[in-house]
Amino acid sequence: MTKNEQLDRLLISAIESDNPEILSEIISILSANNSAITENVKDGLSMIIESWQLDRINSPNKTNFLIEVSSFFNEDFPELRSVLPAVVKKTLPADINKTTAVKILKIRDENITLSNFYFKYVNFLELKTDRFFYNIHSTTWGIIGKLDWITGTATLLKLNRTTLQEVELSLILDQIYIFDTKIQLDAVLKASKLPPPNELLNTFIANAYTKMDKEIIKKSLFSLFVPEKMNPTSFKKWLNTSNAKKDLDSSKKITSLKKARSISELHILVKQHTSFTLTQNSIHKIAEVLNTIKPTTSIKDYLLWAETICLISKNLSPDEILSIVPQSSTVRNIIWPIHTKLENSIGIEIWCQLKVSILPAWAKITEIVNDNDYLTGLCFYLPWRDWKAITSRLNIKDLERAFITSPPLSNPEALLWIWKNRQMLSDTTTKWLNHTKFFFAITGGLDTAIWQVAKKELKKMIQENTSFQNHILKKGNESNIIEFLEKLNNTDSFTATEKQSLIVKLSREYPILKKLFETGKVKKIMLSSSKDKANRTKEEIYITSFKSFNEKIKELNDIINVQIPENTKAIATARAHGDLRENAEYAAAKERQKYINEHRAMLEMRIAITRPTDFSDITISDKIIVGTTVHLKYDNNKLDVYHILGAWDSVPEKKYISYETEFGKVLIGKKVGDIVTHPDGITCIVEKILPLSEKIRKTLSKTHLEM
Repeated sequence: MTKNEQLDRLLISAIESDNPEILSEIISILSANNSAITENVKDGLSMIIESWQLDRINSPNKTNFLIEVSSFFNEDFPELRSVLPAVVKKTLPADINKTTAVKILKIRDENITLSNFYFKYVNFLELKTDRFFYNIHSTTWGIIGKLDWITGTATLLKLNRTTLQEVELSLILDQIYIFDTKIQLDAVLKASKLPPPNELLNTFIANAYTKMDKEIIKKSLFSLFVPEKMNPTSFKKWLNTSNAKKDLDSSKKITSLKKARSISELHILVKQHTSFTLTQNSIHKIAEVLNTIKPTTSIKDYLLWAETICLISKNLSPDEILSIVPQSSTVRNIIWPIHTKLENSIGIEIWCQLKVSILPAWAKITEIVNDNDYLTGLCFYLPWRDWKAITSRLNIKDLERAFITSPPLSNPEALLWIWKNRQMLSDTTTKWLNHTKFFFAITGGLDTAIWQVAKKELKKMIQENTSFQNHILKKGNESNIIEFLEKLNNTDSFTATEKQSLIVKLSREYPILKKLFETGKVKKIMLSSSKDKANRTKEEIYITSFKSFNEKIKELNDIINVQIPENTKAIATARAHGDLRENAEYAAAKERQKYINEHRAMLEMRIAITRPTDFSDITISDKIIVGTTVHLKYDNNKLDVYHILGAWDSVPEKKYISYETEFGKVLIGKKVGDIVTHPDGITCIVEKILPLSEKIRKTLSKTHLEM
């Protein structure tokens, strides 16, 4: 398969997926090939943009992907530019004024290329007081001073911390490169002798928040040292020593890592060179560098350390891995704390922030440094993204024993793993997956996206997966269903609409729920929670005849059982034709899918809040209500008879009027003798208000619900 074919397939997969690995692979291919942005690729990206717009809440990885993909566009891409303001607002920290940010970044300015926007965006996120900056336009170094997010300005300082100028952020974000203060410029400038060029270059690269090419690095160093510390000739001589040239030009492949003097240098060498040799001497040198990590080291540096050791470990034996991990027990306990101290630890942060692609290596290292039992127990404290890397190294029976003996078995990740591996597990283990554990698992916990994945999947399965529903509800056991409904009613993990939709879906599968629908018991359960009563009184409850209700159920069943499968098949067939740009079949199938899904959601919501009736419980008073027959008299003594019925019962030729129609709303509440004005302006008087005839009631009352 060619790279272009691979890219096309990835783009198609990403349209309906928020899988970070797929999105990351797309970025990797685009990064490796500057000419990869073809019209076909643009069409694929346009469809990804459209899918993000339809489901922004559940697409956090696509949100970041759309930011990153903007870096590849030196020409305009209107579809991407139009959504970037919304994308940016979802990615910014809470303490930044989002409207000001969009204005500063000039996202809507078509004179600003998207690649330039990306550069500004990266700088925007790294704007922090006291960080160093290099301005490529003025060729000056300085320090970022006070930031004012309201006015969108920053005070820039000279290196001696005197004021340089106050500037608008929108004017300088595309001119500056920002550096971490760890480069210690003061010490470098005051040193009587400059460090070796390669050491200084690596330090600058490691501490730059924005990507720099070699020419910019040269210019920045020239501006820093000339003429204060050397003249142009001596600078050129210093820069062109063999070590510096090797780092800048990458003309020769580095074959040893032992030259690294810091973790950041080691990380750079490992990232830049895919092949290297490791002798016992170089392993010893690497161990010395890696052991410079301290208990007071920041989480950022712990992550740098962890990624570095993961990349190196593929060339090492278990004993060699043990020789390069920290020898300090204090540091090891920070990286791999005991299970009871894992929550909110640096150890958890490492697992949560390492790239998914290197998690298997980190799991291997963790098992070597600790043991199999430690790795097994670790699962219960980690998000779903980490489970595959860990469980692939463990015996399934060991995991079963841990599930049975571990108190936190109600976490969503454990339940999800049990479900996905249920065919290989004992009944003792699968019994843990019940409605009590289910509701406990999806309630509470952290709100960040990484911790919501397993919860969202469990919720999706209870809403869409019949096998999962059967397992949770014990194949429709009545008492179990009632308990489930009560818990559903009392949880805040589902919205009111989601609850209503779920009950309708379940009612199609379990006959007992049909009976509960008919008796009104489901409504009683769903309205019983005292904490929701204030909100529920505001929710509109619709009524309609059994006949109309059944027709809507049939319509919904047709969508689910016929239209959706047909549409899914059409999409798959159209995809196989390739070339999304010219693929009219695919575009039409996707448009059809959008309509079907919207119509299904609307039907499920309305069915869930609609009560079927045969109108036999209607008590006639002195007002027109639903379930009454009305006689209207006009000025010319003409009489009209109308039957005021439910939401879906309108049949104009039979004078059946839904109370939701414009005329129905006019009639509801009127008394005998009141004047009524038709929608066309004709007036009449209410002469009689009667109950529906038995014939009409029988026509509308089909008591068996065909769910």
